[in-house]
Amino acid sequence: MTVKSLSLKGRRVVLRADYNVPVLNGKVLDDERITASLDTLKYIISRGPRKITIISHLGRPKSFDKTLSLRPVAELLAKKLRKKVSFRALEDELASPSKSGLVLLENIRFFHEEKENSSSFSKSLASLGDVFVNDAFATMHRKHASNYGISKYIKPAIGLLVQKELSHLDLSKAKRPLVIIMGGSKLSTKLTFIKSFISKADKVLLGGAMIFTFYRALGFDVGKSLYEPDFVNSAAKLLKSEKIVLPSDVLVSRSLGAPVAIKYVDCKKIPKQHYGVDLGYRTLLDFVKIISDSKTVVWNGPLGIYEVEDFRVSSEDIALFLSALSSKTIVGGGDTAWLVRSMGLTRKFDFVSTGGGATLQFLANGTLPFLELARKR
Repeated sequence: MTVKSLSLKGRRVVLRADYNVPVLNGKVLDDERITASLDTLKYIISRGPRKITIISHLGRPKSFDKTLSLRPVAELLAKKLRKKVSFRALEDELASPSKSGLVLLENIRFFHEEKENSSSFSKSLASLGDVFVNDAFATMHRKHASNYGISKYIKPAIGLLVQKELSHLDLSKAKRPLVIIMGGSKLSTKLTFIKSFISKADKVLLGGAMIFTFYRALGFDVGKSLYEPDFVNSAAKLLKSEKIVLPSDVLVSRSLGAPVAIKYVDCKKIPKQHYGVDLGYRTLLDFVKIISDSKTVVWNGPLGIYEVEDFRVSSEDIALFLSALSSKTIVGGGDTAWLVRSMGLTRKFDFVSTGGGATLQFLANGTLPFLELARKR
């Protein structure tokens, strides 16, 4: 069920939004996610509801943390909507609910019951509305009270942003050849996704520190590069697929935090005192050739240590190449989306997901826990 299928006039709407944005000294540094939520919010407002209660989280607090308050978000949201946005603590709203208007609740993760998916807590959140709209795609892979638990007590619908995410990320409808570019520091966190992508894509191009676990599976020395000994056998099994493409050369450095004695080397000849920190130019040419023949490209994860300017060359080069490509290009959220935004390239991609883990999980499985629950309701 979508928000447009709901009757909203005169009703109380609970909206789960994703306002997990960077805030420093009471100022929102990047309002991309807030802006992305406006289509759904404006649509709901246009349907004449009696009241809209917005729930979101910010960061990963263990309890109340003033630096992670959503108050700056409420202030910015009011400016963007040109409407009054009341900012209230959840306890106050439950004890004395606002009768009408637009309310943004304080950071829902200030309550441990949120991540625990407490039934009583979920029921309390559901009491705030007659209908529930989930537009926080980035949290849909988690079974938390404000998106999953609440749906057991009030019938859920998805918002316009989530509809857009699901449409663009549905790989079953992708034009072929389909190429997936996958970065990441640990194979252990990407293993199940890579297995799935092998069955879905025509080629899977790998980058990030996880490539060194694959090199060890091939018997290559990796110098001081980070790798996971416990997953070398898993890497070896993945390499049986001809769809997997490993970098043929890498940039190495004597330091992970700065360019010290850097040089490009063949993947079989990484010096013992060096760390692998980025992909090499020969690899970029190989990747560009494969990507050029594609009809759809999905990119998730930086290819080098993107936090260090000298080590994000391959990520920036791939971003620039993809931004000029005529094929459909999708950025899979998280750090990759940040990189693309920082380069001013967002609008040159067909779609930049707002998710991180949710994006990967939906790409791999074609569904998410919230979506499964919503279908049953």
